[in-house]
Amino acid sequence: MGGTGVKTQAGALIRKSWNYQKRNVGGNICLCSAPIFFCVILAIMQALINRVFLSNDDFKCGCKCTTCCPEWALASQAGNFTSDGAGNITIPASNAAAWQPLLAQFQPSQISTGSDGSIKITTCSAINSGACPVDDGWKCKSKDKSQCGIQYSSTQQSAFCPVPNPSVWPAVMQVPSRDRRAEPYPGAPEGEVGFLITADSNGLSAQDLGNNIITGQISSNPATWASALQNLYQKDAQGNNVFNGDQLSTLGFQFGTDADPQIALYIERSFSAGEELYLMIPSPMCTAKNISITDEICLGDFLQAWFKGTPFEPILANSSIATSCAGSAESSTTSDSLINAGSLRVYCAETFPMVQPNAVTLQDILYCGYYQARCNINDLINNEFMSAFDFQDSGASKLSVDLYINQTINQGGGGQPGRNMRIPATMSAAVASWWKLVTGASSDQSPLDVLGVMSMPKEASELRLDFSSLLGPLFYSWVVQLLLPTFLQQLVYEKEKRLRTMMKMHGLGDVAYWTVTYLWFLLLYIVYIAIFIIFGAAINLKMFRRTNLGIQIIFYLLFGNCMIAFSFLLSSLFSTTRTAVVVAFLYVFATGLLGELLLQPFMADDKSWVFFAEWVPAFSLYRGLFEMSSYTFLAEYTNSRSGLTFAKLKDDGNGMTTTWAIFAVEWAIFLVLGWYLEQVLPGGNGIRRRPLFFIDWMWRKPDSHLLEGRHSLDGSPSFGPAGASKVTVRPSGELDDVDAERRRVEALADYSDNPIVLKDLKKIYPGLDGGKPKLAVRSLTMGVQRGECLGLLGPNGAGKTTSINMMTGFLEPTAGTGVVEGLDIRTDMPSIYKLMGVCP
Repeated sequence: MGGTGVKTQAGALIRKSWNYQKRNVGGNICLCSAPIFFCVILAIMQALINRVFLSNDDFKCGCKCTTCCPEWALASQAGNFTSDGAGNITIPASNAAAWQPLLAQFQPSQISTGSDGSIKITTCSAINSGACPVDDGWKCKSKDKSQCGIQYSSTQQSAFCPVPNPSVWPAVMQVPSRDRRAEPYPGAPEGEVGFLITADSNGLSAQDLGNNIITGQISSNPATWASALQNLYQKDAQGNNVFNGDQLSTLGFQFGTDADPQIALYIERSFSAGEELYLMIPSPMCTAKNISITDEICLGDFLQAWFKGTPFEPILANSSIATSCAGSAESSTTSDSLINAGSLRVYCAETFPMVQPNAVTLQDILYCGYYQARCNINDLINNEFMSAFDFQDSGASKLSVDLYINQTINQGGGGQPGRNMRIPATMSAAVASWWKLVTGASSDQSPLDVLGVMSMPKEASELRLDFSSLLGPLFYSWVVQLLLPTFLQQLVYEKEKRLRTMMKMHGLGDVAYWTVTYLWFLLLYIVYIAIFIIFGAAINLKMFRRTNLGIQIIFYLLFGNCMIAFSFLLSSLFSTTRTAVVVAFLYVFATGLLGELLLQPFMADDKSWVFFAEWVPAFSLYRGLFEMSSYTFLAEYTNSRSGLTFAKLKDDGNGMTTTWAIFAVEWAIFLVLGWYLEQVLPGGNGIRRRPLFFIDWMWRKPDSHLLEGRHSLDGSPSFGPAGASKVTVRPSGELDDVDAERRRVEALADYSDNPIVLKDLKKIYPGLDGGKPKLAVRSLTMGVQRGECLGLLGPNGAGKTTSINMMTGFLEPTAGTGVVEGLDIRTDMPSIYKLMGVCP
């Protein structure tokens, strides 16, 4: 009697799967609508963000403000004035004293005094250059939208203006903020800024190098000043002001700031109102010239104090840069306050070089300066330094320097836009210091100085933030994995209801089952993902349109195969459908959230340990989606046509190809491991096999399937191979006819006339909720002769069904075994199924 062919088995299984899907039409419709639902949600959120958030004036090129009003003054003195509604207010004489501190914020031309002692103020005025300083409490009530450009824009707005001729800005050093700044020496004044320096003993002197990092050598050459002031400002073809800040560098100014770096340098943030800009001067030169190191001062007043009593003082007094600081709203604007450089407001920051004995000490001090380093046990202390320099063995013919920047700033990564770190000025100072020592030059400027930095020319742009790409990895990882609970449900359901074993009884082999089920799942997955990609592209979700289609197909196809293999593996670990589905949904949603909240920052920085986390399939999926979304976000932000392409797969930090490799390796591992666990773990797939069943051939004899010995649960010997010596133990209370059958079977030397032989077959069910184990079949020994028709009779609970289930592979015997046509029911059920028929 032979089994059915693979083709017949496959056909039957396909019909079964097709009928199952037809009965589950409603569930299939809901499942296929999941990607549509999530895509619609993301599209709606993107539309709302575009309408409510991105339409704000902060994300457009600025236009001239014709009515800029001080809302802060009106709010602080509410009730102490009357207003005509057009920006003109009248302050009664009785309230004039309360307004005195605020009057200095207005131009004299805006203030007039009435005969009754009342004060009239024209609070609102037009802004001829720059933007209305809304961050300082002003409000622009009307704009001339016919006059727009970078000269009317804030720092943020300037990124969206056309800039055919970008300004050049002095290279600025990054300085820790006052509250995080370390004292360069005990008792140092608040304005002191320290930096660390070391050098090998056989090289140049670290102290001499440190003294030349910040020189304070501001030019007093009239010709140099005349040239710099003449070239400081220009007009481009469109009439826009172009600031050539490199001219300030030629005068010997060294600037620093604690403002965060920015993405573009069309306007240097540190030169904007509201940010602290430092003039870096060696200690104690400012103090010696009676210049405050804690109070802000305009550049013109600083220069007059700096050159006081020198021959250059009268020359400077006649220059435009000596203009005193103005207090009007216009002079406080954010983008064009450099129309007169003398009104630029700065702090004098006295610098102090801190020489260290070696690089290790220098690095320890830098590290402990970070407040979370906890070098002082549990104290969270900020002791940050401007920078650190290790000149190593630099000498007259060699420059070797390591530059340290102690600042924690997110630099983007994974396709996100980065920031322009303020490193050029610090690097330039280090190189210039070495050059001056080596050449003996005493000038205030070296030929190696970085004079200025700038961004490339650009066209007008608008903010394009693809919000769906920011949240995409989380939503998309949920969508793509929603088929996992479905696959797992079908696989575990067939085990739980013993359908798999019944199909085996009717001739279904493992090869046909795995092949047809796998291909059926793959077909469902392909249809599902096709809906996902097509609909996402149809509603203009950028990730689907910007990412190369070939990359998407490879990525989703590899993950789909990995997920199907993973579902086969997981199905071996569950015995109930409900538990399997709940765990699968928890896995899908939990891994998505962990990827979004925990792993994403480390993926952006391409941390090496993330590779090991990605061996969890969901995290590899998230990484791939993160890469596609990040490149899409950057493409949208820069108005580029393409996101992730095959050429960009080689970018540093791109982890897409790694996820492909992981999927391919895990696909094979999961399939092999899933098949193995199905064989050795208890479940609804029939009798389990020994853990090392795949090497049975190494010691198994040709006739070893004939009833190998086993001990019963109570420790007594059961039976052995035919002809072996044995001790027969008769169960107590056994009837004579049963005893006679036992003795007949035990005496058999040849089973050819007895196609079915059972010996000491026993089944004990484990106790539930702490109860005692239940004995279902005590010790069944019997043989069925060829041609004999046998029926099992007995009351309910006698063990009839349990005995048949053990013989047909539904249940695994607790002890004993049986032989069907010489095949052991414990090890040879696949072969037995080819010889038997079962009507459950």
